[in-house]
Amino acid sequence: MPEPTPDLLLEILKACAAAEPQPLYPAAFAAESGLEREFLDESLDSLRLKGLVRLTDWAAGKGQGYALTPAGATMLDDPNLLRRGRLPQPASEAPDTSVAPLSSHWERGEAIRLSLLEPKPPYVTYTLLGINLVMFFGGLLLGLQRGVSLDDYLVGRSGQLLTSLGALNLRDVIFENDWWRLLTYGFLHGGALHLLMNMYCLYSLGPLMESVWGSGRYLALYLISVFAGGLAVMIAARALVTVGASGAICGLMGSFGAWVFLNKQYLPPQVVSQFTRAIMTNLILMVVISTMPGISWEGHLGGAVGGALYSFPLNNHRYGSPLARRIAWLGLILLPLAAFVYIRSHYAPLQAQAQWEKVGIKVQTTFDNFAWAIVNNWDPAEATPKAKDAVYEMTQQLPSAVGTLREAAFFSFGAQKQEVEKSRLYFEEWLDFYSQLDATLSSNPPWSKEMQDDLVERYGRITKLMDQWRPKKR
Repeated sequence: MPEPTPDLLLEILKACAAAEPQPLYPAAFAAESGLEREFLDESLDSLRLKGLVRLTDWAAGKGQGYALTPAGATMLDDPNLLRRGRLPQPASEAPDTSVAPLSSHWERGEAIRLSLLEPKPPYVTYTLLGINLVMFFGGLLLGLQRGVSLDDYLVGRSGQLLTSLGALNLRDVIFENDWWRLLTYGFLHGGALHLLMNMYCLYSLGPLMESVWGSGRYLALYLISVFAGGLAVMIAARALVTVGASGAICGLMGSFGAWVFLNKQYLPPQVVSQFTRAIMTNLILMVVISTMPGISWEGHLGGAVGGALYSFPLNNHRYGSPLARRIAWLGLILLPLAAFVYIRSHYAPLQAQAQWEKVGIKVQTTFDNFAWAIVNNWDPAEATPKAKDAVYEMTQQLPSAVGTLREAAFFSFGAQKQEVEKSRLYFEEWLDFYSQLDATLSSNPPWSKEMQDDLVERYGRITKLMDQWRPKKR
């Protein structure tokens, strides 16, 4: 399509002046003048970017209106200025609408159009691309050091390595309390093809979403989408190793759909139709991809739903009044917090059971094999180096179990909280027992009878409560 000529732009300016005090409506003007609508819209955008016309409020049945600016009126007084290209500075001195709340219908519409027509450099998208690439090639170097072959890494046969780097693995989250994996998994990829596909999607969609939301909100949206995808994997109890930015990208797609829905009245109908077709095409492709073997459809669905839901408070924060922005802040904080509390409370009883399997059997075995003889004989000669090492090992493992159960109890409610609290108190008793025994073994003999009696009493309390506190199998 040819570029609009200065003479055509002058004719459109004259039409805007002739329409005053009413705006010029492109649909009606295109019908009267015979201009192709798409070419007319491009010409009007060119005039608006030059600061010669401005948008007016959207009118039902007429569409987006345009009116002359003072600079546009000056051009009509001296048309040769436009022909010679001596134009006023574009209206770039306007306030930064990505931060300031937009108090009027016109300001909101102008901000939306500016985000599409004059996008700022997508620095956050470039940063996210860089982080993903660094993690991939850093993992490659680490894998080569650990003996993982180049072919295995590039095709995604490196699950153990990815787990060590932060992949989402249900067992590690439950047994090791590694909830941070709900974010780190989104920056790892299972092979070169997986990386290239996700980074292409991020490069294609990221700049648009960064422009419409603003850099800070866009970064929050991306991370929340990663988090939501991880939550969905956890809720589905997916046992496989999960990695990839697909959840975040699906979140951006879901957010794009929500943004178009929430702001369609400020967009030209042809733009809404174009965006809707793009959203539906990407949705179909993502559904097809999600059905392929080895693909985490749970992560895709969770990311898409999370991104779409998070867009509602984001939209209020982006375009709302000061009061709406303050309310939106609550939504932006409470939505991910509520989701995290839910998943923590959901898995709290299972964490209690996991700690029993991980540490509970070992503490009793250590007591039967070593500690019982030490406590009853109470002779330094009976405390062999192997026995001392076994006792010391318990003092190193039990604090982690107690800390995990303390956090699980904090996020639990009702009967679940009581169950987890019982397990926590049980392991705390063992920790106190082994800590005192280790301190006693490290001191110089003779050991006092009081120390022996205290340890025997502690173990007596543990044995009385052991059956009552043992978590039920799930």
